[in-house]
Amino acid sequence: EYKQRLLNCYIYDGADYETNLKKYKITPRLIRSGDWGTEHLMIGQEQTSYFSFTRIDAKGAVPFLKTGFLQVMIVLEGKGTLTCGDQVYDIKKGDELFLPYDVDEVVMTPADGEKVSAVLCNPGQVTYTFEK
Repeated sequence: EYKQRLLNCYIYDGADYETNLKKYKITPRLIRSGDWGTEHLMIGQEQTSYFSFTRIDAKGAVPFLKTGFLQVMIVLEGKGTLTCGDQVYDIKKGDELFLPYDVDEVVMTPADGEKVSAVLCNPGQVTYTFEK
């Protein structure tokens, strides 16, 4: 019953912080980078087949990767705009947006002098190519 309540994600066995960190810490993997910033895979198929999410840290305009699936975007820091086709939306820390699978190109642009960080949550079927 206890394991079911935790969705079998984590079982506390009395281990100390350092032991748990070594056992469970997930190292982000770089998907892409450029003058605009970086995108890292935070949780992917190595951890679960049910979902994945990436983190984009942008200091310039960045087009989102087209996954062919719906996405949920959560703005972690900063403010700017999100452009979808010919529509422009203001975004800021705390905003949550739903992006349908068939949306045209999506571009996130920080406001002048700002940086914007966001996570993009995806279904487990999304696969990624990593920068070396």
